[in-house]
Amino acid sequence: MNTKIRPTQQPQYSQANGSKRATVLVFGGLVLGAMLGLSACGEIDQKAKTEKVYAKKLDTHAYDGDKFKGDKAKWEASLAQRNGSQNESVKINGK
Repeated sequence: MNTKIRPTQQPQYSQANGSKRATVLVFGGLVLGAMLGLSACGEIDQKAKTEKVYAKKLDTHAYDGDKFKGDKAKWEASLAQRNGSQNESVKINGK
């Protein structure tokens, strides 16, 4: 019995094996695309709420304390003055 393959003969492969691979690759690509596409659908709302309660206390504004007594303009002026005194260019140049 002669079982040697002659060099001029190519082994015969089934065409069904190649089409199965292509089908798996296409299906895998579709599944991956669907997963990536749907991953953005679960986004959580990131807007901050205006009032938060911590330890059963209402969160208040910085200018609502005893120093400013709710005067937002006075608080902003105080911030501007403090920020101006922290500017190194003004300290060095004297402007």
